[in-house]
Amino acid sequence: MKSQPRAVSRPGERRNKGRLLTLAAWLLLVGVIALVVNALPAAAAGESSCVPRRGISGQAKPDDQLGEFYVSDKRFRMQFKESHVRKAETRMIQGYTKTPRNLTARLDDVLTGTQGQDDITANDVHVVAAVVQPAMAGKPAIVSVCVQVDPGAIANLQPGHYDGSIVLSADNYRDSYIPIVLTFRGSRNTALILAFGGVLLGLFLKLGADSELRKRSKKPHSEGAEHSKGGLIPDFSRFLPAGVVIAIAAALVGGLLGFVEIYNANATWGAASTDWLKLFGTCFGFQMGSFSGVDIAKRFIGSDTPSSVMSST
Repeated sequence: MKSQPRAVSRPGERRNKGRLLTLAAWLLLVGVIALVVNALPAAAAGESSCVPRRGISGQAKPDDQLGEFYVSDKRFRMQFKESHVRKAETRMIQGYTKTPRNLTARLDDVLTGTQGQDDITANDVHVVAAVVQPAMAGKPAIVSVCVQVDPGAIANLQPGHYDGSIVLSADNYRDSYIPIVLTFRGSRNTALILAFGGVLLGLFLKLGADSELRKRSKKPHSEGAEHSKGGLIPDFSRFLPAGVVIAIAAALVGGLLGFVEIYNANATWGAASTDWLKLFGTCFGFQMGSFSGVDIAKRFIGSDTPSSVMSST
């Protein structure tokens, strides 16, 4: 008695399934690339220069009592990140109890780098002060202080924090000091090169290891000869197999996470000598960890080789 042959799986269905997963992997890669491009930081727009204001001079009075500027809650904190575009910020300050006479503002000494960077001098920081509203009827005077910095004009500018003070002075007022902090970040292009290097190294090691495993477990060519023949779905695996495409997508995601974690989150990246190593190592580690998703995907993709038809007598 002869039993009927039983097909474990149909070759055409398995080919179409593998090609469909490869197509899905390519679409995933395109989406990841778009996500990475959109997630890269962009330079923020803001006030670029100090607009001159029409000054108001106070009248001279035979009064020895000096006025006070209320600056306890005022400070300049200017973050340039990786941009070298000129930037300006303005603060409105109240003055008690008279109109300031011969109002001036300037940088007090220099801005000192907190991590050993070269100082930023007063020639690199443009400060303008003007009386916006005179004191009258018991109301305080209003003065504006504008600070303008052009990073592109500063010689040997290095990433990091720079601290100092702005001195606000008038003939009939006591001097007041307004804290100022400038922060600069290292080049984004340099950071992208380091991140890409970490991703590329991890991807090379991953694909190299997978290639070696495939060589050791490679099946005879005749068993997989039907892989590229027929089927309703185009065979994209002739360009890159689904596993490789998913590996590239996972590497991009891991690299992006490392880039955001180390570069975007650090306003002074590049100030410390270890920042470069941290970015490279983090991107390498993140994308290596993301390859667990590739291994999971391989379980669903499986082999495109059709199972043999079994028969018995």
